[in-house]
Amino acid sequence: MPRRSRPHEPARLCLVLNAALVGGAEVVLLEMFRHLDPDKVRPELVCLREGGTLADDFRASGFDVTVFGRYGWKDLRATAKLWTHFRRTKPDVVLVPHFQRAPLVLGPWFAKLAGVPANVIAVHNMDLHHVGDRALPPYVVETLKVTDGLALLVPSQSAYLHEHEGVGRYPWRRVPEYVVPNGIRIPELPTPAQRAEVRAELGFAEDDVVAVIVARVTPIKGHDLLLRALARLAPDHPRFRVLVVGEGPLAQERTALAEELGVADRVVFTGLRRDVPRLLAGADLGVLPSKHEGVPMSVIEQMAAGLPIVASAVGGLPDIVADGAEGHLVPAGDLDALVRRLGELVGDDELRRAFGKAARMRAERDFSIETTARCCERMISDLLAH
Repeated sequence: MPRRSRPHEPARLCLVLNAALVGGAEVVLLEMFRHLDPDKVRPELVCLREGGTLADDFRASGFDVTVFGRYGWKDLRATAKLWTHFRRTKPDVVLVPHFQRAPLVLGPWFAKLAGVPANVIAVHNMDLHHVGDRALPPYVVETLKVTDGLALLVPSQSAYLHEHEGVGRYPWRRVPEYVVPNGIRIPELPTPAQRAEVRAELGFAEDDVVAVIVARVTPIKGHDLLLRALARLAPDHPRFRVLVVGEGPLAQERTALAEELGVADRVVFTGLRRDVPRLLAGADLGVLPSKHEGVPMSVIEQMAAGLPIVASAVGGLPDIVADGAEGHLVPAGDLDALVRRLGELVGDDELRRAFGKAARMRAERDFSIETTARCCERMISDLLAH
């Protein structure tokens, strides 16, 4: 690995994206940039295609943003600008996400050719073997030796990548792995006044027990299971309600299902909302009965709001939620288990409070944006030390 040219200055971190769009990973990366210690890391953003919605936010936060205007794979001039940029600015570490193909392909190779000391692929998904997709394309796995590290969100991502995508199977597929967890700004806990305001707005009574699901309304998220669980629990728990936050291709079908099951008066569909943290003040527990998952930010946000969680034991969720401590994990697609665990929490105020308190403490300890930044700094330090 090439040596750093400025060993006593902050390490220069270059994030390469196609465009800085408003997505969960991009927002986390922006927040991580804001919380990196400027005495240790000096970050910048390179956008191959366009700046995107978040580019101005990066600039406003004091970070250099370079846009090449690349229009496709045939745009060799713009592609060559990436190599020229690396040669001119001399970053110490290049970071690329797995979910944008051009940065994933070009970033590591051009960083290596330009003499950049280290480059890292950030893997923001897992559990994709259930849908026949991959986090890392085969050609990336076969050329991992050109990469100096993988940044993972949770420890179990390593097992998934090794078992299902072949990472580490042969010497040329082996690279160091680092856990840099998703993090959020931990908010203040909701006040009773905020709870009352949100409930009045959504039409919930003070004594209702409200379960919230924040997710796109798609087949994999399990909204249908939650509605069926609500219908089964309704006779014994007349105050149980469900709040559905999000939009998606199955929104109308799920609304029709609530009517069919006779629980439409117990469900509020908000559609897409930009004030999710505020809405969480009106809920009593978070639910995510997905068929498969990565590392959902929505669950971390619910834990930070002091909500106990009932979720499927898939993807990174077992790394986030300790079963029996911060909530319950159930097998994916198991309606009986979902009904049983929801019923336990809906019918036990003290248990909800205990799990919710533990969930809040876990979010503060492991999933703050400050934790994300410190883990990134340690990763960069280790890469450059080796």
